[in-house]
Amino acid sequence: MPKKIWNEKELLPKILELRKKGMSYREIAKHIGCSTFTVSRILSPFESPQSRLKQVVELAEKVDDISKKVDELASKLKDVEFVENIRELLSIIGKRLSGLEERISQLEKKLEFIEESARRRVEGEDECKHIDEDGFCTLWCWDERIEGWEMKEVSVRGKKEYYLNVKKHPLVCLACPDYE
Repeated sequence: MPKKIWNEKELLPKILELRKKGMSYREIAKHIGCSTFTVSRILSPFESPQSRLKQVVELAEKVDDISKKVDELASKLKDVEFVENIRELLSIIGKRLSGLEERISQLEKKLEFIEESARRRVEGEDECKHIDEDGFCTLWCWDERIEGWEMKEVSVRGKKEYYLNVKKHPLVCLACPDYE
């Protein structure tokens, strides 16, 4: 009977699979129907010491790559956890803000009322006697100019002082002892 020629490329996956299962060369040869020598020839590039060393190096590189990917994933997981924590905090803050919005709205209404009262005093019928024709309070004076407020410089007993324009800043009148 003539010698059978095996296609090693076709046999290789089958032989490797059987070898991974722990079968011996003889068992693999019997299972496939080839000689032990054929199994040995096909497996030798994978099981020689040089081949084993090469496989170990390749495996080490793969382990390093996987380790790096695991580290990247762990970092991303921390980011995701951080984002989830922020979402939870934002939810809590949102609930508290909704209560604050109502309180702020009530305070705004009260402040509007107070400001309107002060404005009536400065501009209305019950105008204060300490406001000059330009709208500056002559009762209160400051030793220095306040940045961002309209003030005029006056000399009182030879000293520089400043009057505040209460028509532009009527809420200041609330601190006045003559305010009713």
